[in-house]
Amino acid sequence: MRDPLSRPHLQEAVRAFQSGAYRAAIVEAWVAVALDLTNKIRHLADTGDGEARVKIEQLDKAIDERDTVAMQQHERTILEVCETSFEFLTSRERVELERLYEDRNLSAHPAFVKPGEVFAPTAELVRGHLAAAVDCALALPPVSGRKALDNFLRDVDSSSWPRDGDLANYLRTEYLSGTRRSVCINLTKLVLKGSMQPPTDEALKMSVEIVASRCRASVHAIYEVQPDLVREGIHGVVSSWERTGSLTDEVLLRMVGALGHLSVLWSTISPGTKSRVVALLEVADPDMLIDNQTFAAGEPADDDVAAAYAHAKTGATAEFVNLERLVETRSVERAQWVGPALDALEGAASFRAAETRLRCLLKLAPQLSSEDLERASVCIRTNSQIYQASDTPELLQNLYRETCATDGTQDVWQNLAEGLHEDYMTDHDDPEGYYSYKSLLDLARGLNA
Repeated sequence: MRDPLSRPHLQEAVRAFQSGAYRAAIVEAWVAVALDLTNKIRHLADTGDGEARVKIEQLDKAIDERDTVAMQQHERTILEVCETSFEFLTSRERVELERLYEDRNLSAHPAFVKPGEVFAPTAELVRGHLAAAVDCALALPPVSGRKALDNFLRDVDSSSWPRDGDLANYLRTEYLSGTRRSVCINLTKLVLKGSMQPPTDEALKMSVEIVASRCRASVHAIYEVQPDLVREGIHGVVSSWERTGSLTDEVLLRMVGALGHLSVLWSTISPGTKSRVVALLEVADPDMLIDNQTFAAGEPADDDVAAAYAHAKTGATAEFVNLERLVETRSVERAQWVGPALDALEGAASFRAAETRLRCLLKLAPQLSSEDLERASVCIRTNSQIYQASDTPELLQNLYRETCATDGTQDVWQNLAEGLHEDYMTDHDDPEGYYSYKSLLDLARGLNA
């Protein structure tokens, strides 16, 4: 029970049921439902919903003027209004509560039955009505399906959007917990659509790509909390778009970037759609792939698509300028860029190129393993264009600070720092020289915080 004003009526209904007063129990159960739904509309009006405000103003006017006809009209239509206007109820829930309303009329109005007949509800019937009252109305929060979707659209385009680490808990508490399944499904479908076909409304405060990125992150967060919602949502959205011819090349690429890592996607789409995806990954130019966030979810969970994806990734990272863009793009699987970044570092042919590639590697610091750093250290020590670049000493100190807590990296850093220092001292007699890497050596030895 969420509404404190409805709780006493349900409690009275339960007491009536326990004492065998079944007709009284039905009447009180309906009173609790009607009051709960009315208060939900009041809550919606308080949050600024214009249609809800009109309904409440009409009801309050009828109460003030003792307009019995208008008040009865409110009661007769409240289930229809809560389903069609505010989406507090699903069509099935409305049917369940209409049965309660009909039996309430039979219980409270003897004239509604034929002469000589008496409505005598059974204990089982009353238990069913009490359960429906709780499950369809009393236990649910005062947030309509439409309002929940409006709230999400507002949040995803706001500056107060939660950090990725907080997103799953935020969606659970604000949108998924205690919310009817139909609303959760509709929200999931909205998020899925936003990740594959982001809105282009000129009124957006954030960029289209930020909104798309947030929708992708929301898909992963919902999958973490309730994976069945994402599975059902994919079946609903992608299958519908296949039937209506809505899967353009751009949508297909965004679909790979948003959902490709989920096996349910590849078991849902048709073989023809999958063939289109494979062909597109093989021929799309890097700009098209990057612009449509194709790499955001990492390797697809299908062998054929994964092979085409690997081909596309190789082509997209062949030029370092594209790799910089990819590393800057928010993605679920950033570790996929470590290999290309190390390849680029190995190919550094000038001081400036070396510095740029080291900065790129620095952005991937959280994804670097000790093996990755070992490979990087070989590149650095054997390529004078790297270790003699003017920014390299500072960049390596920053990279050390970002990775020194990773298992197995301490020995790698100490060996690199000692090697660079020894190489320098072979031709110099100044142990504190700029390219002596003495500061990095002190860091690696724990002598300098």
